[in-house]
Amino acid sequence: TADLNGDGDTTDTNETTGAPYGSIDIFMSVFNSSGTNQWSERLGGTGNDLGYGVTSDGNGRVIVTGRVDGTADFNGNGTTTEGGETTAAPYGQGDILISVFNSAGAPQWAERLGGTATDEGKNVTVDGNGRIIVTGTVLGTADLNGDGDTTDTVETTGAPYGSYDIFVSVFNSSGNSQWSERLGGTIADNGDGVAADGNGNIMVTGYVQGTCVS
Repeated sequence: TADLNGDGDTTDTNETTGAPYGSIDIFMSVFNSSGTNQWSERLGGTGNDLGYGVTSDGNGRVIVTGRVDGTADFNGNGTTTEGGETTAAPYGQGDILISVFNSAGAPQWAERLGGTATDEGKNVTVDGNGRIIVTGTVLGTADLNGDGDTTDTVETTGAPYGSYDIFVSVFNSSGNSQWSERLGGTIADNGDGVAADGNGNIMVTGYVQGTCVS
């Protein structure tokens, strides 16, 4: 149970832990320039869920990425019945969360990425065309575009990849996958930061160990 809007109590929506939440949950709290709370959301399930990166676009939309552990609420409505919220093949253990809300806090779309091992979305940005770009780390075979399979390019682990690899996944403003990339080698690699410039170029940073694809 936690105060998410700074009013000194825990009686507001999603502030008190109850199904489907529990253990560690993701939160988003939005305040105006004067410090007045606009809206707050709680995301996650009964496992350990973590919010790592957040950004906004020119239309005031708020985009968050992180990690969810098992079945989880992706849009803050207190249920886990929407697409991608319930763990099923190819997902499992920790997965990547991308959730998009409009300026009033209404959910727009969400995606689950990853595989059966621990995967995390570490950072997110938006470019001038409204594309949403997320980076982080995946372990082994993983869905990188949110289509629920691992049959696309670089989704299945094979030489030179292995252990933890860096991923970059790009979605348009409506949540349709544009492209994905996997970077790294056979040792643990991680994508920590991502940015985009006015020409639509995307830059990602993090760390690699040993020989890798970059």
